[in-house]
Amino acid sequence: MGVPRTLNLAYDSTTADVRPIVGLDTVLLEEAAVPQQFSMTLEVGNMTQGATAFYDASPLPENADSNSRLVAQFDASSLPTGRYSYSTDVFSRYVSSRVGAIVSSKIVVVNRRQSPVGAGWASPASSASPPSPTEAP
Repeated sequence: MGVPRTLNLAYDSTTADVRPIVGLDTVLLEEAAVPQQFSMTLEVGNMTQGATAFYDASPLPENADSNSRLVAQFDASSLPTGRYSYSTDVFSRYVSSRVGAIVSSKIVVVNRRQSPVGAGWASPASSASPPSPTEAP
């Protein structure tokens, strides 16, 4: 008693509104025909997250390699903090065919929507960096 005390809190809006973004870098080689579209479907924990995203590929050059960044955002508000497996189906879509791949990895979700001190708030000790997607649990 009689000892001054301070309360330190840290806020992170991405832990209050939990909608992580998964990004993929793609390369279309000069030798490949430019597709009309790219598409990306995201699954997290074996559950499809939202609708398939479509990206206009027509501006890509016909005579050079090109790089594109495809992204999908998903609602993770119902997931507890943790590391989750995800997979994406990524396709180059042509008039009468499509060519694609499945990419799998892990993503870390930090969910503080129900924090006892308010959504997105935590003490500095508990707001330390979460493990990376590649670290052991």
